[in-house]
Parts: sequence; C-alpha cells; structure tokens
Amino acid sequence: MNIGRTYVIILCSSLVFLFMAPSFLATFTMEQPILTEGDFWTYELGTIESDGTKTVAGEERIEVGGTTTITDGHGQQVSARIVTETREVRVESDQGEEKLSTVTTTYYYDESSLGIIEQVTEGPDMTGELIGSFNPPYWTVEWPLSVGNEWTVNSNNTWTIYTGERNSQPVNSSGICRNETEITTPAGTFSCLEVQSWPQRQDMDKYDLLYFSQETGFQPVRNEKHYGANAYSTVVYMELQEFHCGEYGTSPHTPGFEILLAFGILLGFLVWRKKREQKNG
Repeated sequence: MNIGRTYVIILCSSLVFLFMAPSFLATFTMEQPILTEGDFWTYELGTIESDGTKTVAGEERIEVGGTTTITDGHGQQVSARIVTETREVRVESDQGEEKLSTVTTTYYYDESSLGIIEQVTEGPDMTGELIGSFNPPYWTVEWPLSVGNEWTVNSNNTWTIYTGERNSQPVNSSGICRNETEITTPAGTFSCLEVQSWPQRQDMDKYDLLYFSQETGFQPVRNEKHYGANAYSTVVYMELQEFHCGEYGTSPHTPGFEILLAFGILLGFLVWRKKREQKNG
C-alpha cells in the first residue's frame, strides 16, 4: 500500500476518534443560562398516585420579560430580570363545584446569579399581594451544572402581606446533580441532567427531582415534587408541553481543538514528505 494512502487512512481514523470520543468519555456541562425577553415555557400540572394513576390538574406558563432596577437585601440597586409565572389549577369550591383558580407570581431574578431577589404573588382568591424578599438571593441550581456537583443555599425570606405585616424565616436548601438521563414529553425528547433538590434540609424525606436540558435552558423539562412516605405518596409534577428558549451558554463539546490538531498532523506529514522527496531526489 502506498505510504500516502496509509497516512490518509490513519488521519481519517484519528479524526473520527477525536470527534466521537468526547461523547463517550465526558459528561456535558450546562453553563449558566441567559434569560432572554420573549422566552416562555408551558407546562401540564398534575399528580401521580402510588398506583400510577395520573390526574391532570391544570397548566402553568412562565414568560421572561424585560429588566428593571430593584433594591436587594443590602439596600443596593441591582439589575433584575422579570419572569412571570401564571398557574391555572382546577379546584373544588365551597359549594362542591369545580372551578379554575388562577395565581400569578412575578419573580425578580438577579441577572448575575439567577437567584430570586423578590417575588410577588397575587390571585382572585387572595385578599392582597404576598411579597417575598430574599437576602441573599435564593436559587435552586448552582451553575454551571454537571454530574456530581453539590451545593447548599442559606438565605433569609421576609414575607410581607397586604396589611403590611412582615414575617422573616431562614431558607436552607441543598441539591446535587445526580446523572444524565433522557426525558420525553409532548415538547420532545431531551438529554437531561437530573437534579435532586431538598427545599428544607431538616426534612430530607421531601425532595424535588428536576430535569434540565441545554435545549430548554433555565426552566426544567420536568419537575417532580416527592413529599415522603410519612406524608402521602402522591407525586406532584410539571411536564413541559411547549417552549421557546433564546440564546444561552453551553459547552458540552466543541470541535475547535480537534480541527487544529488534524491540520497540525496534516502539516507535519506534508513537511515530512517534502523532506523525504528532497532526500531521495
């Protein structure tokens, strides 16, 4: 076999290995998402009983708005991204009739950490607004996210009701990114990172399972709330139905290094071959 042809075969085999190896040897990492005005996610809400019975209870839509300036817990003016969550759930009225209850929560996210600075909740069945202020900002996931990452969150939440009455309490939670998995919903099939989060560290029997995909960005593909065997066996879920997600950072694998390496190998071969021809000539 001609030495040039042999080298081409070796070069092509090396390129195939260099491009394919990372998908087998490395886990992908989700960098901190970028919230873009106009992004939205729509979810089905429901419950799953221990026997597998599924009940659809309503829907939720999360929309990203513009930015504003808000005062954080240290009295500093910071830039915050506005995210609105509208939840519609079927509930039973006092007269035994089913009705649709709508609750809207507006979140103000710190753009640098994506932690919640403040949230305002209101609805027709509420007497007035319920305002929650977090110091420092409260977050569920620590970015960048990859398998094995663990984190804890220590914040203080001050609730203010419509009468002006205030109540403060600590918020202590923790989480871990457990593994990679594939999740299928009506919105599609996604490669996800599974996060287990404990909203209250003093009660580790109650936890959330969240599945994040680089395609869907800031909001999970699926969210399951497990309340523990001592409470009740029902799992409350949110499942993605449709979404629009703008640009955000992610770096599972980029081919730039492999391309440079391939050109380096090819250049080395051409130089070696030229010198060999000169020597034989």
